[in-house]
Amino acid sequence: MSDLAVLENIGTAAVMLLRKQQLAAGEFFMINSNDLPAKQTYLEYPDGTITIATIAPDGRSFITPGHFR
Repeated sequence: MSDLAVLENIGTAAVMLLRKQQLAAGEFFMINSNDLPAKQTYLEYPDGTITIATIAPDGRSFITPGHFR
């Protein structure tokens, strides 16, 4: 396995652990995707729902359908 592949595996494992911890703590997990327009992201919630959110103008919060979080 190449050094790059090893680093990718370590990075993926770290992100998956962070996701698990955030969801277990009742927090949402942000998923970035190049398939979405700029300033949009997916938010996954502990109940398994996923919404598309827009980064608010303050850059520190999100605007989601139906509520501000």
